Amino acid sequence: MKKQIVFLCLALFSFLFLPFSASADSYTVGYGDVLKITVYNHPDLETKVSVNDSGQILMPLLGHVAVKGKTIGEISDLLAVKLADGYIVSPQINVFIEAYGSKCYVTGEVVKPDAYVISDDTTVIKVITLAGGFTGKASRGGVSIIRKDGDKEIVMTDAPLDTFVKKNDVVVVLESFF
Repeated sequence: MKKQIVFLCLALFSFLFLPFSASADSYTVGYGDVLKITVYNHPDLETKVSVNDSGQILMPLLGHVAVKGKTIGEISDLLAVKLADGYIVSPQINVFIEAYGSKCYVTGEVVKPDAYVISDDTTVIKVITLAGGFTGKASRGGVSIIRKDGDKEIVMTDAPLDTFVKKNDVVVVLESFF
């Protein structure tokens, strides 16, 4: 009986934290993210690098490596394979995200206006959800996106909720007048 209770508690505990670990593991690296890469027993290969606008990093010995759209685990595996090809026997790679570069901003009638990390498939409704959802005064049809395109500023009024957001977009949820 005691073993069953312990097992049940452990199972419940693991399910409570499953969504958090899955979302962290599923984040895909994008432009502007800063990665810290360490290679066990090779301190000379430790590097901190930003993902460039082509989706690549510059890694010692390897040169440019495409990482955009890959998870941290995939990047670690990719670097291990490349370093094992004539450089290091059985390399052990750790990749950490030092800073997130792909963010958009949500303001106006949302519960928690702030900057939020986005990926290539993030929509307006997803970032509004990240921001805690609409307030009671929000106009659900009154969402605007302010986007920089080079030197120009584009304002999309009444943006559909399934519109994809891009890095540095500002999503503005307007107040309802009724």
